[in-house]
Amino acid sequence: MSMHCLLHSVTFTTLLMAIATAITTVRATVTASSSPIKGSYWFDQETFPVSAINTTYLRHIFYAFLLPSNTTYTLEITASNATSLLKFTTTLRSKYPPVKTLVSIGGAASDAALFARIAGNAELTGRPPLLLTAAVYFASDFILAAGPAPSYPVIAMNKTLDFINVMSYDLHGAWNNDTGAPAALFDPKGNVNVVYGLRSWVRAGICPKKVVMGLPLYGKKWTLLDPNVTEIGAAAIGIKPESGGDVPYFQIEVFNKESDATVVYDPDTVSAYSYAGTSWVGYDDPMTVTVKIGFAQALGLRGYFFWVAGFDRDWKIIEQGIYCVAN
Repeated sequence: MSMHCLLHSVTFTTLLMAIATAITTVRATVTASSSPIKGSYWFDQETFPVSAINTTYLRHIFYAFLLPSNTTYTLEITASNATSLLKFTTTLRSKYPPVKTLVSIGGAASDAALFARIAGNAELTGRPPLLLTAAVYFASDFILAAGPAPSYPVIAMNKTLDFINVMSYDLHGAWNNDTGAPAALFDPKGNVNVVYGLRSWVRAGICPKKVVMGLPLYGKKWTLLDPNVTEIGAAAIGIKPESGGDVPYFQIEVFNKESDATVVYDPDTVSAYSYAGTSWVGYDDPMTVTVKIGFAQALGLRGYFFWVAGFDRDWKIIEQGIYCVAN
């Protein structure tokens, strides 16, 4: 299952706008705790069950994903994901230290029109308000793919959402014909970078304490056209996710060891990359994540989340948060 397919697509932008706009009329603002967010998404994986999650390093775990029915407008819970959800909640609630469990609705398979219809029928139920979040594009005013730029209802979002998960990754990939840092903190040549994206949300009107930075636990792979030209920006052919272009961090470690790859830290983008022969992979490692979390603190952001638990088997990256974020 590819990471790209599971990540929220730009289509989800439309979905979010519909929900956020409608929710403003039916939900009173909830004052959430200002404690730091240290979270991760998790999807049911045969090789990484929920019991393998180490809650020492995390406070929020997001279950990915549930989808609503296009006929009943309720969440579709099959026998399979009912079992998965039960294990998810019961296992994590029995862990120490405890974590908050959240269900994520949507993903790349979501239907924006369906969500708009559901949001259009929102009613005041009188039930206690729940923690409400949304995963959003890396920037409030930028788009990478062809198509109309997203237009977020930022005022409504700031009022109704407890925090937003900014997907600060997938900035470079198979669609590029040169190598790049998939989650570059900085970009000397343009605005496609994490810093620009995070600041755009704050400029647009989201309170910094509601902004949560996304961190990828996987890299993007390219095939170099010339094995002697290896820097970021080298001519290359991108490898699509379904062809192995999205590489979990633990597999990158295997590649580095078995291929005797050259590993480079790039200070200009605050990213890492490795290469051996014509194989090239860009990613985040413990050092880059430490710098990024420190930067998020300097901006006064709420915290960070990872996509996705299970891709950092030895917790080398995820554990960096305990050294950077105060409890």
